Parts: sequence; structure tokens; C-alpha cells
Amino acid sequence: MHTLHIDVKDSVYEHVIYLLQSMKDVHIKKDSITKQEPTLLERVQEADDDIKQGRVSEFDFNAFKKDLDEL
Repeated sequence: MHTLHIDVKDSVYEHVIYLLQSMKDVHIKKDSITKQEPTLLERVQEADDDIKQGRVSEFDFNAFKKDLDEL
């Protein structure tokens, strides 16, 4: 048996878990699933990707201000 470490974005997390659980010989230990908060850079890159892909239509100033305050 092999152990895998997989990093996925929040937007596909549920899909990945569903896909892995549907596979016959894959066993997921519930205590091995962890969520790590993305860094500010990762959030900016993800937002940039969302804008480029047309998934964001409006700028959320409050969320942006919160991120800046964390710096």
C-alpha cells in the first residue's frame, strides 16, 4: 500500500474526496484529512486566476482589507 499527500484548492476539495472514496481500493483515514489555510500570496494568486477565468464579477474590498490587515 502507498500513502499519498495531495494538495487541492477548496473549490475542488469535495470532488476529490468523492472521487477517491468511489474508487474500490482507496481507503481514506478521516484523521489524515487536514486543512491548511492558504497564505496571502496563494489567496492573491487564486483570486487572480478567478478573475482571469471570469469566475469573479465584483471586487470584495472588505475581504481584501482584511487580508491587508493581517500583514
